[in-house]
Amino acid sequence: MKYLITLFILTSTVLQTEAQKVAGVYKGIMEVDSPKNTINFELTLQQKNGKLTGFCHRQFLVGDTLLYNLVKVTAKIKNNILVVEDDYSVSNNFPYYNKNRKTSFYFRLEDIADTALVLPGEWKINAWADIMALSGKVTVNREREYKKTQLYSRLAEVKKLDEVGFEPPVIAAANPTTMGKDSLGLMANANPNQAGSDSALVFAAKPGIGAPKIAVQKITLEKRVAEPVQAKSYDIFEDSVTLALYDNGEIDGDIVSLILNDVPIASQISLTEKPFKITVAVPRNQVNRLELYAESLGKTPPNTGLVVINTGSQRYQIFFTASLQKNAIVYLERKD
Repeated sequence: MKYLITLFILTSTVLQTEAQKVAGVYKGIMEVDSPKNTINFELTLQQKNGKLTGFCHRQFLVGDTLLYNLVKVTAKIKNNILVVEDDYSVSNNFPYYNKNRKTSFYFRLEDIADTALVLPGEWKINAWADIMALSGKVTVNREREYKKTQLYSRLAEVKKLDEVGFEPPVIAAANPTTMGKDSLGLMANANPNQAGSDSALVFAAKPGIGAPKIAVQKITLEKRVAEPVQAKSYDIFEDSVTLALYDNGEIDGDIVSLILNDVPIASQISLTEKPFKITVAVPRNQVNRLELYAESLGKTPPNTGLVVINTGSQRYQIFFTASLQKNAIVYLERKD
């Protein structure tokens, strides 16, 4: 009996140590075997009272619609495999959601290092009625800057940050001089005849249409802090790109304007799960600066969104966050 008690204590200690090692925030990609597709994947796990629980965020495009699912998950470690399973959906924008369809993840824990954790594994969705099962591979990395994840933003929206020990976001005070007005000024009522020879002319387009509509002048923008989405630039090999903008959070009234090299190219874009599309020229021999300028933060600040850049040969998905004090910047480098 004494031996069994000792063995139980040792086993419990090992399991708790393993649970502590895998607790944290992860970010990666789910690959779908058939049909071929990719899903942006984020996961947070915490150990509490000897159990591993957390949340999973999955986001992907179906046609032109951006879909997401925030899910409560449970986890366990068995035979050196971290098993993460859906419990229930907390928030999603699926046109039809089936609670009986659940996803399971199986991460291999061999030779992991807590300071630089990379977890490879597989996933599967169970079959239900006449809907076939799905499966694929998944790889995630530990994410130290958890406040920049889509998972963090989504948990803030549904007021679940305290359940995983995340600090709540600091909401900057709104600037009353810019709320509710077009801070790009000339964009909506531009007169093409006012453009001088030294004015940089671009064309705005209606949502979903790449054809030019109105010409606008280069104007002076309100000074804001600029924060690159990431340090590197995205390589562009074509003369033009098509931009598609989506709201990445709850559809709550986020509005942005687009600026390319200090020239406004589209104004007062209301972000939804459906794309606003515009095709723009990309100048040669320079690193071009695409700026996402928040006009309204909606009901839940900050302004979070997704910009998809299609070049014909490349397709980039870039998540951004902007406020009335800070613009998101994406760098596009034209390659010949």
